[in-house]
Amino acid sequence: MITAPDPANPFENDEELDRLVALFPDEIRMMMATLLMSKLGGLSIAECENPALQARLFRYFRHRLAQEQIYLYLYEVNEKRLNLVKSLSELTDQARFKNLELTGKYKSVVIFVYGLERLTEADRNRFFHLLNFLRDRFTMIAPPVVIWAKPALITQMARNAPDFWNWKGALFSFPSDSREVAATKEIQSGKHPPLQRYLEAVLQDPDYAIWADLYLPLKAIHISDALSLPSRRHTFTDAELEQLQAHFPNIYEIPAHQIIFQKGDSSTGCYVLLDGEVEVVIPDTLGNEIVISRLGRGDFFGEIALIKNIPRTATVRTLTPCRYLILTKPGLRAAARQISNLIALMGDIAE
Repeated sequence: MITAPDPANPFENDEELDRLVALFPDEIRMMMATLLMSKLGGLSIAECENPALQARLFRYFRHRLAQEQIYLYLYEVNEKRLNLVKSLSELTDQARFKNLELTGKYKSVVIFVYGLERLTEADRNRFFHLLNFLRDRFTMIAPPVVIWAKPALITQMARNAPDFWNWKGALFSFPSDSREVAATKEIQSGKHPPLQRYLEAVLQDPDYAIWADLYLPLKAIHISDALSLPSRRHTFTDAELEQLQAHFPNIYEIPAHQIIFQKGDSSTGCYVLLDGEVEVVIPDTLGNEIVISRLGRGDFFGEIALIKNIPRTATVRTLTPCRYLILTKPGLRAAARQISNLIALMGDIAE
């Protein structure tokens, strides 16, 4: 577990700081530049395999940012704080963040997010689904944010939250394997074949962040995985659909090109598709229809009106013949213990 560093004594001596910078000169320089330029927020990703190395990097950045009058806040994700956007929004809305300059010591804040390794597989999947669905709301978080995790989890993030991944900013890598570090230093010294010289030129290019965006989604992703990337909303798995059907056995059918409900209708339940495809439509300011989503098996809709007890926020109509379940409030209350994870997920997405 990574503990918050002591700002009064971030390093034992300057030699430790120098050794760390010597290992990752480009990554550290680029991350510092990114954080210093991120006056209006922004999101970056950092991969680091070794927890001890990550703790050293945290101490280093705490020390360097403090020299620039920037406070580094460490935020640990846990099973009760899986909605990162909501949690960081509540955190940064606190007076101690908004009035930081009144302290006279710091002018702004940078947030390092860590702790994904400590989550269960199910909690990580939920974390990624919420991250993907609420990605646009990151623009409302004022301080720059860096999410730290091991490379395998970063790859999982790219797969399970593709829209969020395409939206995020820079990617930084801090390998702990001695052979990787040695290879990196060899490339930096110019002792390498033509292909590696080309890669060095890419790394030194000002548009490196764009290259980094292209790099990781291709890293260790097989074509079978790429063909099954998740949709923009959480899609219930077959196992989750079986859980729901055990508590909601009635299955409804409707032909193609029919309206299931219209915007403004009163709430009657949340719909879960077992088969078929629907489209979600809202009107623009001129009254024209805009299709904002197409949903298929395992997708659900109508959760906002159900959970928030408000009229329907969009119109949904079928594109093909559909079979579906209807989740009602009384039924959800009765099944609350058995499917609490699914109800919590729908609540977070509705919010």
